[in-house]
Amino acid sequence: MRLRVADRARDRLDKAVTDRMTCDECGCVSRGRAEGWAAFIGEDRTRVEPTSIGVFCPRCAGDFFDYRADDARHYT
Repeated sequence: MRLRVADRARDRLDKAVTDRMTCDECGCVSRGRAEGWAAFIGEDRTRVEPTSIGVFCPRCAGDFFDYRADDARHYT
């Protein structure tokens, strides 16, 4: 999963900056202030892949990283 997320994050670097975020796992789009969303730094310890940042909706952040924002239940 981590390489797939890193690839998608790198692919988005060339896109225009917007006022929304897209979840790297499920593809849903943030709304409003994107409360409860999380970004994680992914680092390849072998240094083959560059360091990347993965953005996740509250539900996916909880499922994959056991991250629980106080208000995550309201956003996806």
